[in-house]
Amino acid sequence: MNFVKTIWNVVRNPSCFPLLAQKSIWKALFYYLLLAFLLALLFSCLESCSINREIRESCTFIFEKTGGFRFGKDGITTVKMPEEKKEYEIITSRGKLRMDYLPSADLSMEDIKNWHDDTLYGVILMRNGVISWTKYSRNEGRYIVMATFLEKKFDSSLPAVQLLETEDFAAFVKKAGKDGKNSIVLRDEFRDGEYTDPMLLSRILEAFTAFGNWGILLIQYIVFGLFTAAFFVLVQLFRMGPDGKRLSLRVNCVITLFAALPALVAGAVFQSFHIVFLDFQNVFLIVFFVYDILAFNAYYRSFAKAENDTDDDGKDEE
Repeated sequence: MNFVKTIWNVVRNPSCFPLLAQKSIWKALFYYLLLAFLLALLFSCLESCSINREIRESCTFIFEKTGGFRFGKDGITTVKMPEEKKEYEIITSRGKLRMDYLPSADLSMEDIKNWHDDTLYGVILMRNGVISWTKYSRNEGRYIVMATFLEKKFDSSLPAVQLLETEDFAAFVKKAGKDGKNSIVLRDEFRDGEYTDPMLLSRILEAFTAFGNWGILLIQYIVFGLFTAAFFVLVQLFRMGPDGKRLSLRVNCVITLFAALPALVAGAVFQSFHIVFLDFQNVFLIVFFVYDILAFNAYYRSFAKAENDTDDDGKDEE
């Protein structure tokens, strides 16, 4: 209850920051992480609800082209021409979705460079696993990768979630599928045989997309938000308070983290509308900058008022 009340007070009334400055760094950090977790969960669920129909339509299209998929001693293969590399692009409400079938995991840099700029996310199907990716930045060619493998033993040298540059992304795919042609042991929930019902793949992708969206949003909220907050803390360490002294590191961190909460909410909300110039980073920075100014001004005014009250009490006693 204190968590909800604190979020509401911070968003509605910046004058509460002098009281919040008395809390510990760990509590402020916990509130930020908890809010990031809840917002990522909420907006990933909303996003999944809006794209589930498109996933079902896309799966129907893919099954018409591939004939479905076969699970067996060679891992995952397509029913039609299982040894042939395949690639498909599907137009969705969020841009183009790519699906690549790579029986030999032979994704090269040239392949990636030929992808269209408006292809923002996709799925790579290999014999031994599935990789989901989304572009983190169009200009810098960076990808957030979420991978799941069908072997019982997971390769610990390949973390399931990574932020990779284009070159590293191609290398990741090759390494992930290096044993793709070998016989693999499938998980218990997959039986050998052919799967020609697109609804099966649809259900898998819906669950995978929901989890993937949640993970991607959570990484974005935490990494970008905390990095920005840390930068502001470093800058404000050189800032003088009303008494001519620098604020302590604890007060700086606490106020900055609480000032980031409204920015986190605003950034998550505006990002859900998929407006090009109102993405999470831009909105977060603008709102955070405003609330950071309001937060420290409220703290300084409270400090100055307390000093004046002390002086007035001293004069009355005289």
